[in-house]
This record gives sequence, structure tokens and C-alpha cells, in this order.
Amino acid sequence: DDWREYRKRLQWDPARVGEDWEKQKASWRDREAPLILALGRASSLYGSLRDMVGVEGLSLLFYDDPPLVEEMMDVMLDLFLPLTETLFRDFVPDAVCFWEDMAYKTAPLLGVRHVRELMVPRYRRMTAHLRKLGVPFILLDSDGCIEQLIPLWMESGIDGVVPMEAQAGMDVAAYREKYPRLLMMGGVDKKALASGPAAIDREIGKIRRTIASGGLVPFFDHGLPHDASYANFVYFVKALKDVCGEGGVSSVKCRGGASRGF
Repeated sequence: DDWREYRKRLQWDPARVGEDWEKQKASWRDREAPLILALGRASSLYGSLRDMVGVEGLSLLFYDDPPLVEEMMDVMLDLFLPLTETLFRDFVPDAVCFWEDMAYKTAPLLGVRHVRELMVPRYRRMTAHLRKLGVPFILLDSDGCIEQLIPLWMESGIDGVVPMEAQAGMDVAAYREKYPRLLMMGGVDKKALASGPAAIDREIGKIRRTIASGGLVPFFDHGLPHDASYANFVYFVKALKDVCGEGGVSSVKCRGGASRGF
């Protein structure tokens, strides 16, 4: 009963996109830097549901009431499609980022079977819709160990992942070897910025070859801890600029054959 009342709030209404969006688009049209739009819960099939009912509640729902889970995902899908149709009718960002946060330190928060059966078909509709609108890159944001999820996301039409959390074992060099066309963002252990220059140098050393290979936007793998000093942050930025200068500007082939820098 709670869900049936709440779902009324998730119905699409074109009036939800107004003058603010028009002003925002205008300010972005002459941008020099790439623009990645993170669509948050509007692009989420797991994270949005988890926020509604909690991790434990959703974990039980997958077994106790699968039709309700599918209904909830379909409501999110039905919100996503007209929303993006409106947002990107005459304006296309360089990339769109979905949001899920569906893994912990060692594994996903739900079974791979559930991802394949319930999420992959819906992801395919979402990514196909964005391709039709001209979006060149589609990313997905999830913390934790996403090793089991990456191939399913790639199968669904998702190009890349963020933040490649190092402390959850997400080594960008290893995943570049395993998935040469996977786009990645993050990958630098945030704890190194609290430890100092030597630790930062080790992190930069780990990802030097991956940076040169292209398809990686390197930065710390989540919000910085409070004990990361400003001096260490400045040191990290300088070291990153130095190594990115060595690698030059790389590009990747998009679907359809067009080449765009990433």
C-alpha cells in the first residue's frame, strides 16, 4: 500500500523540466571541458529501490515478492525514458552516468542471477534509448567490488564504470588487461592522499601504463578522507598532471565508428 501511494510521486510530468534547465543548457553549450551528466536516482534500478525500502528490505523482496520488485523497476524505467527524451531533445552531453551503488567491499549486494534476469533487459532499453538520442558514452557509478557486475553492464550497453574503488580490489591495470574497451574513472586509492607523497607516488606508478593506454580518467576512488591534507592534494594533482602529460591525449572508438577523446 505504501508503494502504491509513493509511486504517484514517480510519474513523469514535462512541467518538471522548466526554465532552470534551459538556462543550464545555455551555459553549457560553449563549454571547453567535457560534460558528464550524472542522472542519480532517475537512472537507477537498484539504488533507487534500496533507498526506498533499505538494503535488508530489498534483499528480501527479491525472494518474497519478485513481481513487486519488477513493478518498482518498471516505474523507474518509465520515469527515465521520457525524462531523458525531454532533457536531450536538443542538447547532448559528452556522457551520461547512471547511479547504483550496488556492491560492498567483497561482492555485489544482490545475486548475479537477479541482475541478469531483472536488470539487464531494462538496462538495454535505457542504453538503446540514450544511443538513439545521440549520447556517445554511458557510464555507471557503483562503489565496492563490482567484478561480477562489469560483464553484465557491458553486455547491457554500458561503456564504463566509476569510481573503481581500489580498497575493494578494483585494480584499473588488471581490468584494462581483462576488458580493453572498458572506460574507467577513479582507481586511485584515496587513503594514499592521507599518507603522503611516497604513497601517492606508488599509486601513480600503479596506473601509469593504464593512463597511457587511454580510456581512464584517474582520480581518487571516492570522497577524500578528512585527514588528506591540502599539501598532499596539491602534490597528487601535480603528479597526475606530469604522468598524464607523458601519456598524451588518447581516444576511443564509439559505436558507429566516430572517434572521441575520453
